[in-house]
Amino acid sequence: MKRNTKEEILIESLRLFAQSGYNGVTMRDIAGSVGIRQSSLYKHFAGKQEIFESIVERMDAEYKAKLDKMRLASGNDSVQRAEQYAKKTLTAIADIGEALFKYWTQDEYASLFRKMLIVEQYRNPKLAALYQKYFLSGVIKFQEEIISSLIGKGFFKKGNPELLAMEFQGPIFLMITAYDTAENKTAFVELVREHVKNFGRQHAICVEEV
Repeated sequence: MKRNTKEEILIESLRLFAQSGYNGVTMRDIAGSVGIRQSSLYKHFAGKQEIFESIVERMDAEYKAKLDKMRLASGNDSVQRAEQYAKKTLTAIADIGEALFKYWTQDEYASLFRKMLIVEQYRNPKLAALYQKYFLSGVIKFQEEIISSLIGKGFFKKGNPELLAMEFQGPIFLMITAYDTAENKTAFVELVREHVKNFGRQHAICVEEV
């Protein structure tokens, strides 16, 4: 099979960034990790910044592909996502929660990307913004819009959408964060499922369990 050097450069760079941070990695480090000469890197990328930008572009594309595979609305279409959730049972929604949790903790590319953002969020404003987008304010805002739509359509009890979004996303974020160093990693999957179901039972007006 023909070697995909460009692909190897991206994944090895991401591994290095996740371990040492963006500024702690040189083009020489990347070349050594891939097993090629430093000069060969420039046949594929102009420099480290272009490698990083390609990593982010791929992450966006892979996450969209993940949502598409799950038949979930991607992008910022919170209204369509709310309509999709309104038609699903609690078990089906818990399945979604489990799949996304596993994606961010077990998928190699997504997990390394997440760890890179954790390492860099206090040193690089652009990476801090990406961390917010994928795991904090961006997710909270999207969940808030979904919940607001569900309340407006009569599927959820009335409440503060922002607080409800934090109530929903907070434990999931905590479990994703704790997963990496946890001894019993499998327990988190069931905790995520139970959390999603409990949230639905508490706030949905009428929802089927199975």
